[in-house]
Amino acid sequence: MSKTGGKINIFLYILRRILRLYPSVLLVLAGIFFLPWISSGPFWPEMAGLEVKNCHQSWWANLLFINNWRPAKEMCMQHSWYISADMQLHIIAVFVLIALYRCGRWVIQLFDLTVISTTCCCLRYGIFSCVWRFFGSWNNNIRQ
Repeated sequence: MSKTGGKINIFLYILRRILRLYPSVLLVLAGIFFLPWISSGPFWPEMAGLEVKNCHQSWWANLLFINNWRPAKEMCMQHSWYISADMQLHIIAVFVLIALYRCGRWVIQLFDLTVISTTCCCLRYGIFSCVWRFFGSWNNNIRQ
């Protein structure tokens, strides 16, 4: 970003990433639709049939890179959830890096505060749920 003076073309960055990932996603997605004709056997309809049925219903989620938000039983190409998560994190990372470049110190402090507060909330929830699970109630055990 120092070469461009802090300017980045977000649209072009995301478009390049999509164009880099689309060919492989389209190739595998097209292969899923040919699964019924590839082989046969006693368990083949059970194995390939569910995947093909899910892809007939939700193929579009893979092309939009949002298939990791779908329920696992309805997901087309379950193994591709990582590509969608990676794409979403790349989009978020662009905005984080731009904010970090423009207001570095404040963004780092805000990030630190977010991490600390998230950790405290998770610990608090974990401790209270553990006490509740093992002792039944917080108030009853304090009185005893």
